Amino acid sequence: MKREAQLIQDVDTAVDRAKDAINAAETNDKVAQEQTNGTQTIAAITANPVAKPAAKSAIQAAAQARREAIDRLEGLTSEEKNQAKQAVTAAETDALEKLKQAQQKTDVDQVESDGIAAIKAVPAQAQDKPNALQEIQTAAEAKKRQIEASKAFTQEEKNEAIQKITQAVQDAQAKINQAEDRTGVFNAKGDG
Repeated sequence: MKREAQLIQDVDTAVDRAKDAINAAETNDKVAQEQTNGTQTIAAITANPVAKPAAKSAIQAAAQARREAIDRLEGLTSEEKNQAKQAVTAAETDALEKLKQAQQKTDVDQVESDGIAAIKAVPAQAQDKPNALQEIQTAAEAKKRQIEASKAFTQEEKNEAIQKITQAVQDAQAKINQAEDRTGVFNAKGDG
């Protein structure tokens, strides 16, 4: 608002000076010249918004940085990354809409601060791979307990079976960690 008030004051001052110059003019040519000078002076007073464009740029930069950070995260499937990036875009859009409605500089500052905080707070956590790894581990532990409890196997047979289970778990974990999407994780889990 200070900027607007200053611009209005500048225009009022230019109008007053133009009126004084026109009133002081002694010829029609001088009146026309002072009118032109006054009009040009008023037209030269420009109002360039600062607060909203700066806030918009800051919000957009924060959103872009968050999307790039999500892309660099390891352990997320492509679907999880896309969901997180969509949430960032939604937070960005919400902040930019609120920014359009802001009337005061303090409102603009608050919208910028809240918008950036919302963007940074968008979670990007892997669930597909950790869940699949946990399921494999749980199934393997249950199978190992079953083999250990069985009286039908010799200790050597138990050791061999447990070693095969351990190897299968390691193979499945490697495939799950290498999977790029949910289908790959699901297939790797099924293979394990």
